[in-house]
Amino acid sequence: MTQQVRRGYRSHRKATWAVVALVTVVVAAAVTPFATGASPKYYLLTASPAEVCFTGPGQVEEFELTLTNDARNNSLGSAEITAPGFITPTSLSGAPAGSSIAGNVIKLRNLATLLPTQGSAITVTVEATVLHADSGTWDSVAKQANDFADTPGPGNLFQLRGGAPTLTTAACNYVFVEGPVTAEKGSQQTVKVQLQAGGTAVSASGPLTLTALRNSTTLDPQSTYFDELTSSGQDATKTWVFSLTGNVSATGYALRAGTTTSTTFAIVDGLCQPNTTDPEHLASSCSLTSNFNSGFFESGVTINDHKLEPIAITFAEGEQADGKCEPWNRATYGVNGTTYTFPGVELDFGWGGGVLRVIYRVRNSEWVLTEASRGNSDIEICAGAKHGLDNEKNGDGSDPTPFQGKYGPAVWDEADGLYWGVLASVANPNKVKEDPVVCSVGNQSLPTGPNGASETWRAWTICIPSDWDWKNFG
Repeated sequence: MTQQVRRGYRSHRKATWAVVALVTVVVAAAVTPFATGASPKYYLLTASPAEVCFTGPGQVEEFELTLTNDARNNSLGSAEITAPGFITPTSLSGAPAGSSIAGNVIKLRNLATLLPTQGSAITVTVEATVLHADSGTWDSVAKQANDFADTPGPGNLFQLRGGAPTLTTAACNYVFVEGPVTAEKGSQQTVKVQLQAGGTAVSASGPLTLTALRNSTTLDPQSTYFDELTSSGQDATKTWVFSLTGNVSATGYALRAGTTTSTTFAIVDGLCQPNTTDPEHLASSCSLTSNFNSGFFESGVTINDHKLEPIAITFAEGEQADGKCEPWNRATYGVNGTTYTFPGVELDFGWGGGVLRVIYRVRNSEWVLTEASRGNSDIEICAGAKHGLDNEKNGDGSDPTPFQGKYGPAVWDEADGLYWGVLASVANPNKVKEDPVVCSVGNQSLPTGPNGASETWRAWTICIPSDWDWKNFG
């Protein structure tokens, strides 16, 4: 395993681009005798990699420097190699005792026993911090003296054969070439990342580990939220491929590679696919039941008249709506001294026109436990919604247009960018105009009990006209 690959395995959170140049071009040089008439003594110096992909300040790289004695009859005892000014050497390995780093100078000492004859060589590894993208050379001086002393006479100094090795750091960035996208909890999705320079994928060694974020905050521990955030290496197309699985339903997720952050996405409890084959916009439906509290005291949702983009469905803690819909006669119930509220439902979809029907439901066995003062005949649904097609109608736009709720116009919340209010009710769906409303109430019988047994659910149909995006809480 090369030093480059070994370093890639130690630095699990980054990958580095390296075009390795190990070929030394030997240029025939005219022999210019010293004043004493002594023949010059030659040495060779190579540096690898010669090109590094620069992804941001503070990037750490390893460089292999190979010093070769090319003198016929003399040992090479010491050398000083000055790194290009846009990198800062921080550590040295593989060098004899007495060697060190001073600023940008790598001081190699006590080399005579390692470089006694022509062709003998030593390779040292220098770890350095890359400061910015640039190009430069590894300048060097070599001497016969083991301690780099200036002994009498010109015979102590060696002469470099060929030019000084070069280093170029090219500006690069990570690019998410596929995904991430909104996906169901527990389902794998493919995410692909490349390291690119000027829009072209470049080779990199070692694994790449993504950082998972939610609302711009790094998740900890990340393994709780996502599986397979590390890809072992690039494939033949110079791409890291991840088989990512989300474990916690929530919105506002993003992934980061280096300094590049992906678009935001959600991990949802379910995806309701549209009816793409029915040109008359006939009923298309899907149903999902939340799994809060291990399946007890839950809610569910059924989507009807669905010919939109896929609808992402996420159940959320009802407490998210606290203080947003006053006055609000909320459904609560107690069991063994604990007060419960029904989970809310968050929907994410793209509008295609028409009216979307969302049936919000709770088990009748839980519904009858709600406080008697409610009468057990109705539910007040606190909803958060925004215009999905015309942002100027939202609260920070030029034509703010709230929906009309049971207690008046919905109130804009700058924190989450939604209008909030308790939904009004109409007698039937045909009376739905521009605002989301509860458009019917009834019961559903669903096989959600133990071993698929039938259960009765109390159901409220919410009619959502174009172009409202949606959250609701019972």
